[in-house]
Amino acid sequence: MHYSASFDVMAALLHKYISPFGIYETRHLLNALMGVLAILLTARIGRELGSWRTGFFVMLFMLLSPRYFGHSMNNPKDIPFLLGYAAGLYYMIRFFKQLPSPSPTTV
Repeated sequence: MHYSASFDVMAALLHKYISPFGIYETRHLLNALMGVLAILLTARIGRELGSWRTGFFVMLFMLLSPRYFGHSMNNPKDIPFLLGYAAGLYYMIRFFKQLPSPSPTTV
């Protein structure tokens, strides 16, 4: 598979201008942050498609999944992809639920 270098560029910029940590720690911290954001977005998808309880269980199952937890700390390719995919899916669901006149924030 061919992945873009956007994660690596973002990590390098954070390391150079903001982060007090080394590049290795900065990359892992950024990856963990993206993992948390992906959990929150998938919980929002569950809330949009079901109820707050569905969103809660989605978040709980993702937090308790050892495979996801490990990947969210050490996988700088698939976790950012999941975050983008979840964000796209969430806003598509909101867009289609609001048709024929979606709100400007959804668009």
